[in-house]
Parts: sequence; C-alpha cells; structure tokens
Amino acid sequence: MGPGSLPEGAIVVELEATLARFRGEPRAAFGLGADMTVATVRAAFMTLCKRYHPAKYARFSPATIRLSNETFLAMRRAYDELLRALQAPTAPRGAGRGAARTPPIGVPIVPAPAPAPRSAVAPTPPITAPPARTPPASPAPARPPAAPVRPISRGPTVSPKLDAPPPVDDRLDRALDHLRHKRWPEARAVLTELSVAAPTDPRYRAYLHYLRGWEAFELGKDAEARGEWKRALSCDPGLGLAKWALQQTGLG
Repeated sequence: MGPGSLPEGAIVVELEATLARFRGEPRAAFGLGADMTVATVRAAFMTLCKRYHPAKYARFSPATIRLSNETFLAMRRAYDELLRALQAPTAPRGAGRGAARTPPIGVPIVPAPAPAPRSAVAPTPPITAPPARTPPASPAPARPPAAPVRPISRGPTVSPKLDAPPPVDDRLDRALDHLRHKRWPEARAVLTELSVAAPTDPRYRAYLHYLRGWEAFELGKDAEARGEWKRALSCDPGLGLAKWALQQTGLG
C-alpha cells in the first residue's frame, strides 16, 4: 500500500515509527538475521526504498516531507553501516560477496575497502559553484573624487549614490557541501528552496537533476541516472558536474 492511499495522519505515525526503528540496531531494523549477506542487505534496502523514498511524499505538507527525508536518511545510514561491517577486512570469506554491486555511490570521502566495478568514480571530484557565477567576496570601494565638482545647472546638487554590494547567499554552497557528503535529502531541500525563490534561474533545476542522477545511480538504475544527468545539462549546459558524472561513471 503506497502513501497516497492513506490519510496524512496515518502516514506521519508510520514514518515516526519507522524512523524510531532505524535509530536502533541496523540489522534488526531491516529484519535481517546473523547470516545476512551484502545481497540480502541490498534487497531489504531496495524493498524499503520503494515504500519510503521521499519522492512518494512530495504532495504532502512540508512537515511530512521533512519527516520522510529524515526517515529515508536514517535508513540509508543503517544500510551503509551494515555494508561497512560486511566489507571490513576481518569479515569471514564470502561475507562481502556481492559488495562490488553495492559500493558507496556518489562522492565518497574515503574509498570503500572492497574493490568495486564503479572504481572509475574519483573519490574527490571538484564540487564547486561555477566560478563565473560566484558573487564577488568584497567589491572594491569607489575612490572619492579629489575635489568636489560644481554642478553646471543651478538646480540642487545631487550627490552620486553608490550601489550597495549584493548580499552573499551561501545556500548554494551549503547544498553543494551536502552533495559532497552524500546528504541527499538535505541537499534536495536547499536546492528546492532556491529553485522556488529563483524560478527563472536554470542552475537550481540543473543541480536537482544532478542530485537525482546520483540517487538513481546509487540504486543501480544506470539508465535513469544517465537521463537525469542529461536533463541537468539541458537545463544548464555549463554544469561541469553533470559532465563529470557521466564521464566518471562511464554512462556518458
């Protein structure tokens, strides 16, 4: 039963119970036994993704959307913790079998200890805002004239008004930092806020497609990931991150 067939109150209760469960022991949260493998962990995670992915709650209130993001993030952390335990060097032989199918995807800070077929993805890509579009940190002050200038007309003298420096908005930097650390729900929330605040700026829609591409790639949906990164480039052809993702993952 999907969330769309339930009243929002019942959905909130279910999300809160699921979040509480995934704040506990990861293996118990997924309902797995001591003989779990990478394959069974991935299957359990994929099953819950179909039910609790934040995209399924987009039509509900902001509070419910935030709760769904938090629940999915807790599930993702539990999933990563189980994978790290199975892929540790001290694990029994064969415990990490299948790990190559589920490496930490996106922009990992530390490479996974087990080899993965997606090793072409660099561990530290350049995730920064386009330099040409970054507002100046501190505009140079205008130099005052050496001497006052007498106006030609006999009307009242009007002093030139200097433009105030534009306010610096660090929300895009925060969103990129979330992307760098694979905090997908947080990055999506900031980028959605920016997209609503500036609907004519194509960058934010492009970054949203870029983020969705990594989410799809993380779930093994290569065709969907390629489509999202292509859509990101159609919104903003200068988005180097989307080009980098297509090249590094071999989906270009």
